[in-house]
Amino acid sequence: MDESANHGADRVRAWFRRWIAGDPRPAIGVVLGVVLGAVCVAIAFSAHASTPNLALMLCACAAVATSGIWPISSALWLGGVLTLVWLIPARSISVAAVSMFLMTAMLIWAGHRRAALPFTAWYLVCVIAATVPATSSPPEMLQGVVLWSLFALLFALIGELLFRQRQANVRLEEQRKAELQAQRRAIARELHDTAVYASTMIVMRAEAARLRGTTDPRLAEDLDFIARTGRVATADLRRMLDVLRVSDNIDLADGVTATERFTISDTSLAAALTEQIEKLRAAGITVNASIDGDVDSLPEIVSSTLARVATEACSNIVKYGSRDVPATIMVDVTEDGVDALFINGRNLPARAGGGQLANWFGESNSRPKLGLIGQRERIEAVGGTIDFSGTESRWLVRITIPIGR
Repeated sequence: MDESANHGADRVRAWFRRWIAGDPRPAIGVVLGVVLGAVCVAIAFSAHASTPNLALMLCACAAVATSGIWPISSALWLGGVLTLVWLIPARSISVAAVSMFLMTAMLIWAGHRRAALPFTAWYLVCVIAATVPATSSPPEMLQGVVLWSLFALLFALIGELLFRQRQANVRLEEQRKAELQAQRRAIARELHDTAVYASTMIVMRAEAARLRGTTDPRLAEDLDFIARTGRVATADLRRMLDVLRVSDNIDLADGVTATERFTISDTSLAAALTEQIEKLRAAGITVNASIDGDVDSLPEIVSSTLARVATEACSNIVKYGSRDVPATIMVDVTEDGVDALFINGRNLPARAGGGQLANWFGESNSRPKLGLIGQRERIEAVGGTIDFSGTESRWLVRITIPIGR
């Protein structure tokens, strides 16, 4: 129950952040309404305004606060409030008349430019009638009408500028999505025509060589391994191509992160660890493995991420690790998260001052290793940390991923 409640709260918070980030009008409407309401209350108390007068002023401010969410409904609400001013003996709305200008700007900003004209005319009639004394001379009345109209025109222009900027932002976002879509499709095409083709050819040649027969059992075993690994690589590549193309039709508002969308969840951590330990032993490396806790209880994205990182770490052990020193693999799953450690001996001698060791961990001026970059990006994408360190004789990879259960 607690886990589902926390997950629901996280989704609500993520939705609210995306909502505000994608369209600032709701937040700005609330801020304007609250600020205007505070000013109205301060002025009402200092001027000893009547309770009905204060209530109508606050209702006008409330309409402004909701104008970013429900512009038309809020505009109708404000028109009704300004009309009700006629029922108050004093017929004074003080600074709350500013709500009229703010509502005009918010309507136009929301794209309701045609609706803004009759609403603004409605507001002007109510506000002018409530603020311009009936005993004023015709020139004074004309001056009041012109002044209020100019203010309304000014805020209408502000709303128009905001609307055009919003439209420009929408076009830029659509262009960005189209460019990303084109990039993903181009990557999918290139991967299919290069990597998938090459891995398929490797599998076919390995199987053809195996079918021709060989008297060397180790060669036959190697050919089986090449064919099996090639098929797995081809299947992974094809799944990644499907993800790249299908992702064009996935709505980003569904709460799925980029990491979850583009991580292939085809191998569990338990299966990956078993496979990698066997791979190390087949390469002639002694393995000391310790797995504590229920790895099957990990979230799917965490399990898949650790499976990929474990595969990369063990592949590095096969390529660069010493066969004379046992490798150590430790995984500890707790209620708060998971810790993993990979240690092995080194074949590469370390020069004075870091030398090759610094190069291997990407800490010198040489180009960083892409495998290490990929591991770090995977772990950081799920909120974890990964550290690479070593000595002249050993090197290790330490991973920590917190989990909110």
